[in-house]
Amino acid sequence: MNTNETFYKGTQAALKDFYSQMTLENYQEQTDLMIKRLGKIPYTSLELGAGVGLAAIDLNLRGATVTALDFDETVHQIAQVNQEKYGSQVEFIQADFYQFQPSKKFDLVYYLDGFGLGSDDDQLKLLKQIHTWLKPEGRAYIEVYQPDYWRKAAGQQMALGSDFKRVYAFDEKDQAMVDTWTQISSKQSFVQKLRCYKPDRMSALASQANLKVDAVFPNGKMDYKTMQYYSEANIDECMSYALILSKSI
Repeated sequence: MNTNETFYKGTQAALKDFYSQMTLENYQEQTDLMIKRLGKIPYTSLELGAGVGLAAIDLNLRGATVTALDFDETVHQIAQVNQEKYGSQVEFIQADFYQFQPSKKFDLVYYLDGFGLGSDDDQLKLLKQIHTWLKPEGRAYIEVYQPDYWRKAAGQQMALGSDFKRVYAFDEKDQAMVDTWTQISSKQSFVQKLRCYKPDRMSALASQANLKVDAVFPNGKMDYKTMQYYSEANIDECMSYALILSKSI
């Protein structure tokens, strides 16, 4: 199990009760924004890193046929409970992205707040997979962490509930944000590392997978002095941005 897998399995198991309390309302704004940027609700969609499944459920309840992937058993189980709670019909699959071989193509493949796991080669491999999963006119919607923001955020700390502390760092060599969660009661730490890319680097990487960038949308930013989140920011200040990609070949 790699470091990021240990992070997700460890934090999601420890915070199972917290994740179980999330509701559809926690995700509707994010889904609204994605649909607005895409211009329409996609007919068939594949979500990568679906977590507790609420974004997929929200999209399904709006009329899309959705398949949702996550490798972690804890959140997969919570997603099934949420499915029953909201009466949706999402196809939830517990699987690794790189092992997934669907029998159909999709109008949309989307990845919210999680792109960047592993090396540059891993990102390229995933983008190539996405290319194979898309219909000829299909599109991908991917949120990517922006390095300038995370470089400045290094050293920031915050509490997560009553038993976790979170600390950010930035790895200059790998151009990656390093996110460390420490459980106060056990003193056990879990670390995830996500590579960050500026839009031009992502465009170059995508082109190697025969994908082209159709649009770039900056997301918001956090002011750590006031602990206030701003939903709008320019591309050099945003925490992350969304790319819309389509097939070039």
